[in-house]
Amino acid sequence: MNKIAHLKVTCPQCGEETSIYVVEDGGSGAEVKCEHCKQVFVFSEGMEYEPVAYVESIPYWAVIPKADEEKIFSQEIDTNTSELKQRHGCLTTWLILLVIVNVGVAIVLMLLDNIDTTSKATYAMNAIIIVISVILLWNWKRIGFWIFVGVAVLGLIGSLLTGDYKTAFQCIIPVAILWSVLQRKKDNHPSGWENMK
Repeated sequence: MNKIAHLKVTCPQCGEETSIYVVEDGGSGAEVKCEHCKQVFVFSEGMEYEPVAYVESIPYWAVIPKADEEKIFSQEIDTNTSELKQRHGCLTTWLILLVIVNVGVAIVLMLLDNIDTTSKATYAMNAIIIVISVILLWNWKRIGFWIFVGVAVLGLIGSLLTGDYKTAFQCIIPVAILWSVLQRKKDNHPSGWENMK
């Protein structure tokens, strides 16, 4: 059985360092795929590389389907998203926390008597939009991230206009954390950001 080598090389297409997976079958060159730009290039003798480890299988994103199987392969990826795309535990935890905290705060504020109706409506709408963005993110929709950023930007502007700099700073933190966990990868799978459409 041929060994599968996990290597690090610089993609000639986008210039980023990428993982590649090469079957050691004695051939002179091998077609591989960049994990960033998803372009196929030939890994051949003379290219600089950094060995990482031997693996038992090639991750789905690195598989290069045959021309006559490409359409079927792409359909399988779309219809089996839950099986193929891997969500890092930190991303899962953060998305769940966003829903719990925002819905919880909105409910508590709605029950308080010392807050005016306009403020209550604003908090409720804010919570609803964030929940919608989280649902989109959970379903690998990148628009969910930009909706979340939009809510944070509006909160930031409003806080700055009223001179509430502490709240303005707090608007930035959730976005920074979300961006950070979206970049984390699980095993050899793409990051949450790379998985999104």
